[in-house]
Amino acid sequence: MNTGLLIILVVVVMVAAVAATLMVGFSRSNNQEDTGYTANTGRKWGRLIALYAVSIILVAILFIALMD
Repeated sequence: MNTGLLIILVVVVMVAAVAATLMVGFSRSNNQEDTGYTANTGRKWGRLIALYAVSIILVAILFIALMD
């Protein structure tokens, strides 16, 4: 399979994951049902950003290894 196609596929999946995460996080029903949802939002966002950063780094390393 072409490496360029794999890169495009991974980027599309990651963008879709970010969009879906934000849609769920900011949904009105999610905020209304869970009263503790807004507690410690900074810590929750920090963990989420760290998870995405680690994922991006691992995918970049994988693609660099595949290109060699």
